[in-house]
Amino acid sequence: MLSFLPGPVTAVLGAIIVGLNTVFFCGPLFSISLLKLIIPVKGWQKLCRRILTAIASAWISVNSFFISLLAKTRWELEGFEDLDPEGWYMVISNQQSWVDIPVLQKVFNRRVPFLKFFLK
Repeated sequence: MLSFLPGPVTAVLGAIIVGLNTVFFCGPLFSISLLKLIIPVKGWQKLCRRILTAIASAWISVNSFFISLLAKTRWELEGFEDLDPEGWYMVISNQQSWVDIPVLQKVFNRRVPFLKFFLK
């Protein structure tokens, strides 16, 4: 939608939006994490884990929305019909660029359990 903007403007605008989005979601994320840490009750920790996952998924959704506004990307996805958010998956990326993680987050957000990354 805003892909008509020059590249440097798009990059700066994208960095600002992702940065503000991150700052916005960090408050609730850190607060719930602290509560989870200091209250060692199994049921409470399970609830906190669900809330933390929901906050992180919302962060990814907002980032994905703004990235789609700034970049002209056509997504062609196949084989996503049978994915289960309660299932188990191992996702492997060839890490060709820094953009692998945002792409995987956009593609798999709320389609599979929350992704956890092991970086080298």
